[in-house]
Amino acid sequence: MTDLPLFNWRPTAKVIPFPGGRRTGKARQVAKLYLSKTAKQRRSYWYRIADDYVAAQTNVGISEFAARASLDEFREAVEREIALIEARGMLRK
Repeated sequence: MTDLPLFNWRPTAKVIPFPGGRRTGKARQVAKLYLSKTAKQRRSYWYRIADDYVAAQTNVGISEFAARASLDEFREAVEREIALIEARGMLRK
């Protein structure tokens, strides 16, 4: 009686990533470190951040396409934080 397919059925799980644009704490941290580096170091740093970001998301089951879309949102958040940091720095001078 317990061999019915209903008892063996398991719903498929779907992993939903946290929106990259909403990761403001991480974006602020990345922006501060990014601004403290030279131009050559910045490029290398961003590539490492981007690779790590996509790898972390694909490792938990998010498609690479969705991970890259989330990375684009995260990049925009980092750019916003850089603009805020620079604007605040200009006001302090």
